[in-house]
Formats: sequence, C-alpha cells, structure tokens
Amino acid sequence: MVKPLKYLGRGLMLGSLTLITGSVFGVAAYAVAHKFIPPDDPFWVDARCALGIPMQSDTKCVQEEQARLTREIDAVTRKSREIETALGAQLDAAKKAKDDAERAAAGQDMVFVSGGAHNGKTLVVGVLYRDAAKRTGLLRAYCWAIRDEGGLDPRVALARQEADGRIVVLPPDPMQMADFQWTETDLVQARALCPWTQ
Repeated sequence: MVKPLKYLGRGLMLGSLTLITGSVFGVAAYAVAHKFIPPDDPFWVDARCALGIPMQSDTKCVQEEQARLTREIDAVTRKSREIETALGAQLDAAKKAKDDAERAAAGQDMVFVSGGAHNGKTLVVGVLYRDAAKRTGLLRAYCWAIRDEGGLDPRVALARQEADGRIVVLPPDPMQMADFQWTETDLVQARALCPWTQ
C-alpha cells in the first residue's frame, strides 16, 4: 500500500513542478517579447486571436470570427434550402402520381389483361394508365388470381408493378389462400405467370 502512495505523491509533485516551470517560462517569454515588441503592435492582436483569447479591443479578431460564423451559417442555410427544394420536388411528384392514380381509378380507367391459369385460377392484371385509351403512362398495375363465378369473383392478390417497372410482392391473405386451397408454392408459381404489360 505504501508503494502506490509513494508513486502517486511523486507523480503529483512532478506534475506540479512541470506546471510551475511552464508558467514561469511562459511569463518570462511574455516579458521578453513585451520588451522587444510594443504593446500596440498588431502581433499581440494576432497572437491573442490565435490563442482564442481576444480582448474586447481586438476588433479585427472579432470581425474575422463573425465573418467565419456568417460563412458557416450561410453554407448551412444554402444546404437546407437545397434539401427543402429536393424534398418539395419529390413530394410534388408523389402527389401528382397519387392524383393521377386516383383519377384513373375514379374514371374506371383500369385496363384489364387476362393471362394464363394456375391450379384452376385465372391470372388477371389490372393496369392504371395516365391515358387509358392510348395505354400510355403506366401508373401502377396489380396482378390477381381469380376464380370466375360470374360476379364478385374471389381473388388472391399476387403482386404489384410500379411505374418504374419494379415488381412488389403483395402479402397473401390467409383466408383467400384457404378459399383457393393454395399453398405458398402455388403463390410463388402464380406470381411468375403474371402477364405484366408496359
């Protein structure tokens, strides 16, 4: 127990001596520099600015710091405006796509295309176009497997195609799957047969 205390005491003493010695050398260096460099020399302003301890009278240093802070604030503001503009454009595009899809659906502009069959069920794709008559401007397409019953046909949603061509797999409804007596394998095989159109 004595040895750790002994080393701790020596460490504290050495640290104190180093601090005192450094302070003495700093004061001596300052006194010598002050003797050769007049107090009103710009060197002192620059030195205080460099050390981060400007005086109230060091207007140049304060102005430089203010200018630096202003540049940083301007850069952040500019970046913020760029992000805001980009997000605004994305939101406008998403809103337009949503509005187009709603108009197409409300106007019953969904174009249906029948495909093959799987396990006794017909595969159908319903496509929403911006212009249904010309079949241009694909907004979204849905693929279902249906059982034709001459009315509200039971169906299982399989997948969705986005305007950019991506295919999004839709989660199966367990009740519809049970009604169709389909397994997960049936679902995967049916999805592969969806008659997608562009």
